[in-house]
Order: sequence, then structure tokens, then C-alpha cells
Amino acid sequence: MIVDDNETNRVVLEELLGRWAMQSVSVDNAEAALFEVERAESERQPFGLVLSDLNMPDIDGSSLAQALASGVGADGPSLRPRFILLTSTDAD
Repeated sequence: MIVDDNETNRVVLEELLGRWAMQSVSVDNAEAALFEVERAESERQPFGLVLSDLNMPDIDGSSLAQALASGVGADGPSLRPRFILLTSTDAD
């Protein structure tokens, strides 16, 4: 899954993952990501990887990672996908 509030970044990542023959779902915020994780788990097709922007409004990527790491969804314990935080800001 790709989580980024910037549409251009989502498109670039979708194209990259597609070239690697990986299926992806893209959302523009953390709340939508949490919904998609629960939906995928309920369909018994959990995400193995989440690529998320670090700097997003409302719920940032770090908070999203913590929520997913807790591994608790509406139906109890969930599978924990690998998580990669991405940022285009200067690291200084």
C-alpha cells in the first residue's frame, strides 16, 4: 500500500511497483490507510508492505506506523505489514 497526500508521489510509486510486478493500493491519508488495512485483512489478503510519506497533515506517517505496529484492529489482533517511511524533506 502507498500512503501519500501528494498525488505525484503516489503515481511515481505506483509505476515503480508496477514495474516490479507488485500490486498496490494507493490512498492519500492515514485514516484511509487504516480503513484499507482492515478491509484487506477482512478479505484475508493483508498488505505485506506499506510505503508512507512521513510528513502528512492530520495523522503523519510515524503515527500511522505506530498504529499499525500495535497490530490491533476492529476484530482483534491483526497482521503487521512491513513499513517504510519516505520523505522528500531535507534530513538536516
